[in-house]
Amino acid sequence: MNTSAELAPLKWLAVAGLAAAPWGEEVIAIPAGVAMGLSPWQAGAVALPANLLPALAICAMFGRIRFLSRWDLPRPGRSRRAVHLFRKHGAPGLAFLAPLATGVYLATLAALLLGVPPRAWLLWLTASLTAWALTAAAVTHAGGTLLRFL
Repeated sequence: MNTSAELAPLKWLAVAGLAAAPWGEEVIAIPAGVAMGLSPWQAGAVALPANLLPALAICAMFGRIRFLSRWDLPRPGRSRRAVHLFRKHGAPGLAFLAPLATGVYLATLAALLLGVPPRAWLLWLTASLTAWALTAAAVTHAGGTLLRFL
C-alpha cells in the first residue's frame, strides 16, 4: 500500500504541471495541491518556480524569434485584454494582474512585444508571482483552518 510520503513526489509533480500549464496558474495549483494532501506552503514552493519557468523560456527564446515583434498582437479577447492592461497600468500592472486576467504565457509575450525589456519583465513577474503564491497559500491555509472549526 502506498503511503502519503511515497506519493509526495507525484503530488509535487502534479502541482508543478498544473502551475506550468497555460490554463493553470499557481492560484489554481496551490489549492489543488492542498486537496491532494500537501501543505499550502509546500504547494506554493512548488507552484511558484513552475509558473515562472514558462516566462523564463519565452524570454530566452524571444531574442531568437524577434521577427514576431514586427507583427501586431492577435486580437482575441485575452490578447486585447493584455494590451489594455499594459497601456493602462504599465509592466508592473500587467505582471500583477497576469495570473488572473491573461495568464503568464500571454502576458509575457504581450509585454515583450510591447517593448518591455526581458529582465525588467522577469523582475516584475517574479514579484507578482511571489505575492500571488503567498496570498493563495495563506488563503488556502486560512480556509482549511476555518473548515476544521465548522
